Amino acid sequence: MTKDRLVRRTLSTLFVAGFVYKALVAFSIAAGTTEAERFWQAPGNWYKGNLHTHTTNSDGDLAPEVMIARYQEAGYDFLALSDHNRLTRAKAISAKPFLLIDGEEITAGHSEIGGEIHFVAFNLVERIDPRAYGGPQEILDAVRAQGGEVVVSHPYWSGLTVNELLRLDGFLGIEIYNASCALSIGKGHSLAQWDDLLVRGRRVMGFAHDDSHGHFNEHRPTDVACAFLMVKAATLTEEAIFGALRKGEFYACSGPGGGPKILDFWVADGQAHVRTSAAKTITIAADGGRGYGERFTAPKGSLLTEAHHKLRGREKYVRLEVIDAEGRTAWANPIFLTP
Repeated sequence: MTKDRLVRRTLSTLFVAGFVYKALVAFSIAAGTTEAERFWQAPGNWYKGNLHTHTTNSDGDLAPEVMIARYQEAGYDFLALSDHNRLTRAKAISAKPFLLIDGEEITAGHSEIGGEIHFVAFNLVERIDPRAYGGPQEILDAVRAQGGEVVVSHPYWSGLTVNELLRLDGFLGIEIYNASCALSIGKGHSLAQWDDLLVRGRRVMGFAHDDSHGHFNEHRPTDVACAFLMVKAATLTEEAIFGALRKGEFYACSGPGGGPKILDFWVADGQAHVRTSAAKTITIAADGGRGYGERFTAPKGSLLTEAHHKLRGREKYVRLEVIDAEGRTAWANPIFLTP
């Protein structure tokens, strides 16, 4: 071998080794979540709540006091009343130790296919009148100017594309499951829209809400007290609950009644690890298009309580979906594996 060829081969080997080393270091930093850093294991309490609820103040069938009582009886800890284009002052209704949150579902415009764009807004000081603004982003900005937060309602029901969602900035998350939309027309899931945003670097949270109206008939179950959030917070206060929501320290569940409990979800040593209550399937999902992720299904007659998935090292994020024996689903917010 000539001296020049030996030098070129040595440099090439060093370059590859350096690239692999940097990639491994970057991955270990991103994925090496320690037990102390996991909110699942941190001190605090779990609180059950719903943030999308309608009453007779808009198109709901139940008065505010009756709707609140239904959720209290169902074991919820907090509830937001979010009537259409009207700020229902839930806090004015005494329901201690139940936490009531003022909200409004705002009609923010129309999607490309003609569906209505809806925002569920919280922590508002004053009602947002959508007629006073030029479009969805201006409305979102107005909510944020009041110190509020926005969750995009039922993207699938609204017919929202990922491009429309990408044009919006500053929202906390999207409804990945909407019980009323599921029970009424079968368009309750918006998981594809969630993944479309996540894979493009939009770090948004996944919410499961009832969008309850009190509607039901002989072939449609009630939409009251179905879906819920389980939030890990120090206290049952609006400040603590929304502090946890902003950090993604919660999981979402379809219900009704209950559902699988996510006990822990973390990444370490190149693997995604899960601990849950008894489950029929555990899915560790990742960014699409490359076959990343893995589903674990319990053999007939048995159930799962944990799963461990070896990562390939190129995933941008992993998220968790757990389904129990009754078909109820829980979703954990993503763990991001890139800076």
